[in-house]
Amino acid sequence: MSLQSSLWRNLRTLLAIGTLGLTSVSAIADESRLDALKADAETRTEEALEKLQAVRETVTRERVPLGEELRKLERVNREKRSEAQRLQRRLDGASGDFARMEEELGLREDELNFISGMLVDYLNRLNGSIHSSENDLYSDELLRLLNLAEDETADPDYVMSEHQKALDIGMERLSNLIGGHIFSGSAVGPDGSYLSGKFGIIGPSVYFASDNGRVGGLAERGASLAANVFVFDSSATPSIKRLLDEGSGSIPYDTTMGRATALATTQETLFEHIQKGGIWMIPILSFAGVAWLIGMFKAFEIFSVKRLKPGVLLETINLVRSGKKEEADALLETQGGPTATMLKKGVKYHKLPKESLEELMAENILETQPKLERGLAVITVTAAVAPLLGLLGTVTGMINTFKLITLFGTGDARSLSSGISEALITTEFGLIVAIPSLLLSAFLSRKVQGIAGEMENAAITFANGAGLPDEESVAKAS
Repeated sequence: MSLQSSLWRNLRTLLAIGTLGLTSVSAIADESRLDALKADAETRTEEALEKLQAVRETVTRERVPLGEELRKLERVNREKRSEAQRLQRRLDGASGDFARMEEELGLREDELNFISGMLVDYLNRLNGSIHSSENDLYSDELLRLLNLAEDETADPDYVMSEHQKALDIGMERLSNLIGGHIFSGSAVGPDGSYLSGKFGIIGPSVYFASDNGRVGGLAERGASLAANVFVFDSSATPSIKRLLDEGSGSIPYDTTMGRATALATTQETLFEHIQKGGIWMIPILSFAGVAWLIGMFKAFEIFSVKRLKPGVLLETINLVRSGKKEEADALLETQGGPTATMLKKGVKYHKLPKESLEELMAENILETQPKLERGLAVITVTAAVAPLLGLLGTVTGMINTFKLITLFGTGDARSLSSGISEALITTEFGLIVAIPSLLLSAFLSRKVQGIAGEMENAAITFANGAGLPDEESVAKAS
């Protein structure tokens, strides 16, 4: 590098001398001055050439070591570049590995979240599957773990480790259930009192026997947290008590997996069924009682009405035409009934014109029909009002049900059964009362209309057969 710098300095000097010489030539007027300058320039040129030659020799002499040094530097450069490329490849590979690790980490986090969700779901299922008798054994710990799942400030690793305890609880409960599990606890007796005793889980059935040995039976889920005792056979109480105390014995078992027992618990007497209907059953049953009392009375009254025997009407007409009025009255007297009473009036006034006679006997029909129909309106009103009362009970029951849902939610169906029973049973009894009442009213009304129609036919027949023709009609006919 120093040799090249010296060469460039000499060249610049020569150029400067040439420029100075030209300037001097133009400025010097005489030739002597020009010759001197020329001689001086030649001298300088020779010196410069000598220096140039020396520089060339120096360049020639130093070119080989400089070339070797350059080749060494180029080789080092190639090595460094290869090293840089290798490091870049390693960096690229490390970046890919890092991306794969991040993806793998995301997959593992998803797996952990899935496992955590599965554990929470298992907790919920386990909490919902435990029997009421097992609440004292597992309920507190399960509720703690479920509440921990809702705590957003808790450490996820701690939550995961705690939720794994649900598996331990499940395995512990499963091992206890294998072969049966007997443990102490308290339950609600048939009279609503709390009883201390022992539970025994045998397959799908849970038995309970009180410490005093008075109550024993199946333990069922109740409206409260405690189990309810269903005593299906009082004679089995000693054997259940012996089994739970000694660990062996014979007890009654429901082979239908609880279906027969559940069906037995739903059976109820008519009075219990009516009680579930609530206060609206009182007016419904009151209307029903009044309607049926009136219906039985009216049925007895209507069916006891005497009717004319066949041929009596024709015989009466013949006697009246023959002028035997007393014999016709005597015949009708033996028949009795509203039709005979009407015909007796017709016999008395048989000399009236036909139309007047018909109108006279029609008065008896108008008097008899209201007497027979009296009270039937109550039955008809009952048929109309009973479904409305049932509907009113349905609305009231649904309102009570919605109130219970507002207070307790929809988790426990038994707490809602009272309102639903009131809603459905009142409608049921409303229809039970209305349908027979409607049929009874229609049947009795039809019988009354039949009696009135029979009287009307008898009046028309008697007027046509025994009555005198109307004078105006006779005049027109003549």
